[in-house]
Amino acid sequence: MGAEDIIVTTLDKIPSKKIVKVLGVVHDSRIAWISAKNCVRKIIEEIKWQAWFLGADAIINLKIQPTLLGFSGTGTAVKLEDEQDHESGEELEKL
Repeated sequence: MGAEDIIVTTLDKIPSKKIVKVLGVVHDSRIAWISAKNCVRKIIEEIKWQAWFLGADAIINLKIQPTLLGFSGTGTAVKLEDEQDHESGEELEKL
């Protein structure tokens, strides 16, 4: 799995997935030289690389905000597990 495979969402959870570990905050800021769209795309690319380096499967709670000269993006890198896998593991522990 590469950085391009990391799930990015503005939500605090991902449907059918369980967050098993919070790995840390990912952040990037860019000056919008050419276009806002390009600036935001570069921020998302950078924080995906940061999350990948931490071993994350996803970035949740992504917030992109305008700054004086560009944009700033912050999110939370997390490790995920399928809810079905997690539930079956709990049932095995009970047995």
